[in-house]
Amino acid sequence: MKLKFLILFFSVFIWVGNSQNITKQYSNTPLKEVLSDIENSYSVKFSYSDDLISGIEASINFEKASLNEVLQSLNTITGFIFQKVSKRYIVITKKNTSSNASICGFIVDEFTNQPLLGATITISSKMIGVSTNVQGYFQLKAPDKTDSIIVSYIGYKSIKKPIKTLLNKPCEFIQLTERRANLKEILITDYLTGGIDKRTDGSLVISPDKIAILPGLTEPDVLQSIQLLPGIQSPNETASGLHIRGGSPDQNLILFDGVKMYHTAHFFGMLSAFNPYITKSIKVYKSGAGAKYGNHISGVVDIETNTEVPKELTGGFGFNLTHADAFVEVPVSKKIGLFFSARRSVTDLLNTFTFQKLSDRVFQNTLISRDKEISNSELVNTKLDFYFTDFNSKIILKPSKNDKFIINQLYIKNNLNYLYEDDLFKENSTDKLQIRNKGVNSSWERKWNNKTTQKTAIYFSDFDFNYSGIINNEDQPYNNSVKTNEIKDIGFETSISSVLNNSTKLNFGYQFSINKVSYLLQRDDKIFVENSYREEEKNTNKLHAFFGEYVYQNKDILTLHLGLRANHFSFTNSNFLAPRIYGEFKVSPKLRIKSSAEIKQQGISQIIEFSTSDFGLENQIWAISNNFEVPVLKSNQLNIGLIFKNNNWTIDADVYRKNVKGLTSLTKGFNNVDETFSDGESSSEGLEVLIKKQWNKYNSWVSYTTSNTKYLFQELNNNKVFDGNFDIAHSFSWSHNLLIKNFNFSLGWKVRTGIPYTPVSILTEENQLVYSAINSRRLPNYHRLDFSSSYTFNFSKKHKFKGKIGVSLLNIYDKKNIISRSFDIGIDENEVYKLIKKDNYSLGFTPNLVFRLMF
Repeated sequence: MKLKFLILFFSVFIWVGNSQNITKQYSNTPLKEVLSDIENSYSVKFSYSDDLISGIEASINFEKASLNEVLQSLNTITGFIFQKVSKRYIVITKKNTSSNASICGFIVDEFTNQPLLGATITISSKMIGVSTNVQGYFQLKAPDKTDSIIVSYIGYKSIKKPIKTLLNKPCEFIQLTERRANLKEILITDYLTGGIDKRTDGSLVISPDKIAILPGLTEPDVLQSIQLLPGIQSPNETASGLHIRGGSPDQNLILFDGVKMYHTAHFFGMLSAFNPYITKSIKVYKSGAGAKYGNHISGVVDIETNTEVPKELTGGFGFNLTHADAFVEVPVSKKIGLFFSARRSVTDLLNTFTFQKLSDRVFQNTLISRDKEISNSELVNTKLDFYFTDFNSKIILKPSKNDKFIINQLYIKNNLNYLYEDDLFKENSTDKLQIRNKGVNSSWERKWNNKTTQKTAIYFSDFDFNYSGIINNEDQPYNNSVKTNEIKDIGFETSISSVLNNSTKLNFGYQFSINKVSYLLQRDDKIFVENSYREEEKNTNKLHAFFGEYVYQNKDILTLHLGLRANHFSFTNSNFLAPRIYGEFKVSPKLRIKSSAEIKQQGISQIIEFSTSDFGLENQIWAISNNFEVPVLKSNQLNIGLIFKNNNWTIDADVYRKNVKGLTSLTKGFNNVDETFSDGESSSEGLEVLIKKQWNKYNSWVSYTTSNTKYLFQELNNNKVFDGNFDIAHSFSWSHNLLIKNFNFSLGWKVRTGIPYTPVSILTEENQLVYSAINSRRLPNYHRLDFSSSYTFNFSKKHKFKGKIGVSLLNIYDKKNIISRSFDIGIDENEVYKLIKKDNYSLGFTPNLVFRLMF
């Protein structure tokens, strides 16, 4: 019985399904309703524009009509074309308004010009069309000249072309661009605040033109902004003094548009030397940097300006209480763009309160500050002239969509002239200090196809440090000091980046550079001849490096960067391998784990010199590694961490360990050590934690770092380990940012432990200092509160001129923080030798103002 029922059921079902006859009557019924009934009755689907059938009604009486008869009747009533594109789908269009003209063409690959077989050419409004043959050829007859065609092909970007541009013309070659398989790059947007993002390669990218205001900064200073990131400290409170995970500033690689920078600051470190208003991105690596970054053992700071031809004329200018600047971006044509920027201090023209506070911080415990203490006498006169400037220019040329040429230039200069006159003793002295760093980079980028890009660049970096100090008595020089340090760095690089598929990418290349480094330390003393000396050195090192990197990303689950670099230093005739790896794994939608490991080498670093210590400024010089006094630096680092993100909460934590070999007492400069050579090593380990929460226009973040850097040097400190010179055991900061319409407010509080110093135990009867164990004491804790606020406005609704005013307050409660301590021998009023403790203090309460105009 059940079997008979099933047979009967399916028989009826099949008969009904195959039936093409219906009996239904329509009278002034909306066409949309008629079409819906037909779809249900005949198991078909109509494709049409709602605007096409809007307001159309149909009066039809069908009795035992087939589907084709229904479509023919509707065609007669409405005048529309009902075209079956498959057994199920029917496209409804209006009647063609064109003549019997036709269009044709050949669809080819953009780069190879090879024909694309099976490319689809579809009428935009009808969604019907044709396919290309083996020659890539197609033809469409009698198209509507008011319509468009859509050309598409698997793996390529679709394009849309108006039919009227193809009518009455020879068959056109239409190029399709292969769809680039871009790997996802951004992991966390607004990492701390707007304009700071975390990438999947482990880097943090700061965009100064997008960044929200930061505590204590009226402007987005390039190097000071970096110091808000966990694990990056500036113990001496300067912009350029970046200590990244126990490393020293000279161990960082800092690039500006591909040029290696050996001097990165103005005003002896207080301001970064890079104009933030032309800087588009600052990429920061604390570990796991790509294999293309070489000749460094600590962090990487890669600074880039605009790399695209501007679409319109833009620019701006402004000033604060230390300097003024201006920049402009000029689109000469669609293929040529020009960029200019310049900054200069105003402190030699306008003695502002801000400049005075910075001067007190920079010149304390120097010859200038000591002379200032006795310059109140009418018989003593001093004069200080100081200024800084930087200039940047760039040209971008795009002769074709596959080629791009860029030439950029940067010039940085700091100049100081100091005069001291004592009429009583007929003595005068002059000190002149000039620091310059200029660079040029020329690059060519070529897209060989949509997956492979090659970039070739040549750069030149020139660092020049020049100091001279002359002491005259009755117009006769009796003491002359000279210090020079020069670097000529010429480099070449070519690299290829190839996207293999949606999840993998391969980068490889070659680098070559020539470093010519020289320094001269000289003193001629006519009275105490035994104090005269001359030390000079000139060395050249050639670096050859091959590098490769494999990038794998499995959707959003796994990211892996595998890199290998092979280095050859000619001066030491040394070969090194520098492997590195960085990976992230998505444990859950809210949690990711990350890890990195790397081995690095560095062939140029700074050493401490004491010959010009009486002047008190810039007592470091660059020197090439020679396997003796200045060995090749070697480091290895391991890092593991996690990232948690949920409901506008972000937690980022890292644990790391880094070991460095090749340190010397000349590179570290210990107070209780003479200029005798001693080699050593260091180990650094620490924990970095960032916790951030965002509520609409307000966000707050807490950063905490605990670290421990230890040194071990042969024959120093009884061969026992001791704390690193700039070791900060604990560092904590709490920052806030609030946006209210056009107002932006930021408040930040920092507190950290003091750095180590070496105390003096006794002053002997022979007037010699006897030091205790190296770095066995610590300075008092450091803390300060900073505030910033800015207001942006439009001059008018019709014009694009925008303005900005801002104020910053550094160290609001004027905390007198000690940032370094040393000892010396002095003479009291009874001409008795005594011990003198020299403390250097941080900036006191320092306000600043800014005004900017942008267009």
